[in-house]
Amino acid sequence: MFEEYQNLAVFPTSSADVLANLLVALVCGLLLSMIYRLTYRGPSYSITFVNSLVLLSIISAIVIMVIGNNIARAFGLVGAMSIIR
Repeated sequence: MFEEYQNLAVFPTSSADVLANLLVALVCGLLLSMIYRLTYRGPSYSITFVNSLVLLSIISAIVIMVIGNNIARAFGLVGAMSIIR
């Protein structure tokens, strides 16, 4: 009875979709870091912060792909991240 509900929101993702998502996240992270570098008004910007902007965009894309439409998986990841923190 519940099998049709479990498979209702399952969308198959190909490796091309995953690669495209990661590439878009990388480009957005690089664009964000370049904007930060150009608009920063201090003596020198932190290169580690710039690197973390790029990495956080890629990690966010991976987390969003893992969660998908599953609310239980979303709450599970929130719980795991709160334990790690």
